[in-house]
Amino acid sequence: MRQANFVKLLKPKALFPGATVGIVAPSSWAKDARLRRGLAWLVKTGFGVKLFLSPKLKYGFLSGPDEVRAKLFNQAFADPELDAVICARGGYGALRMLDKIDFDLIGKNPKIFVGFSDITAIHLALYKKTGLCSFHGPMAADFGTAYNRHNLLKVLNSKSPFGKVSFPKGMRPKFMRPGVATGPLLGGNLSLVVKLFGTPYQPSLDGAILFLEDISEYPHRIDGYLAQLRLAGVFDQISGLILADFKDCERPPRASFTMPLKRIFQDFFRHAPFPVALNFPFGHSKNKFTLPLGVRATLDSKNKSLVLEEAGVV
Repeated sequence: MRQANFVKLLKPKALFPGATVGIVAPSSWAKDARLRRGLAWLVKTGFGVKLFLSPKLKYGFLSGPDEVRAKLFNQAFADPELDAVICARGGYGALRMLDKIDFDLIGKNPKIFVGFSDITAIHLALYKKTGLCSFHGPMAADFGTAYNRHNLLKVLNSKSPFGKVSFPKGMRPKFMRPGVATGPLLGGNLSLVVKLFGTPYQPSLDGAILFLEDISEYPHRIDGYLAQLRLAGVFDQISGLILADFKDCERPPRASFTMPLKRIFQDFFRHAPFPVALNFPFGHSKNKFTLPLGVRATLDSKNKSLVLEEAGVV
């Protein structure tokens, strides 16, 4: 466990009704009906909306060819009318366009950027290349529950630290290992965190509170990802760990080839010298809290809490 490496964050301006939001699709395409519902909620809440995507651009499982998706993404950040950029959905493909993102342009035009899942690759790349505080949160095709929408708006418009992360009704945090840790809050989708290793887009995790989530991965693949992080020295670097939502990750490829995730987590972390938390509302679960990446945060097993000690906007 190392001393926290706090990067000087590039913080975007807070978002309020009346602002204009750009919708991008850097990964897969979104279903039209779901996207329309999300756009309608933004308009009803008082935001203007501009689209940087088109169903006509679909390219297999992607929302468009790499060059087209990257061009639209860069255009959104260059657009002076936009105050925020929100992804339509995740899916697959963000990795394919990282080397086509204009990080210098984004560094000169910081905006709120929101997404999760496959968008993890872009979040961590933005943090590494520009220091931008971006937001791991619900996307336009699925803003979801009132809990999601309330906390999204509160995190994006609060210039003061949010404080203790709130939990949806009926959900309680758990801790596998005790302790208190303070560090920059980083993470996202486990498979994407792993895939960034060996690339110039992987940020330092020294002293970080690392949160991880995933969806529809077989138990042996979760085990493999965690093994890679351990062998890469990540668990010697971080100050705390949150194993959030792992939706549909218990199903085995065949009945005899499986292991409960609880046992996998215990194998890796039962002797961890840092706090290890579970059952937090980050990821593909119905309820998704919006996390500002890179901010100072404290994970505390005694108080069963994650406290955001720094705002993500100015």
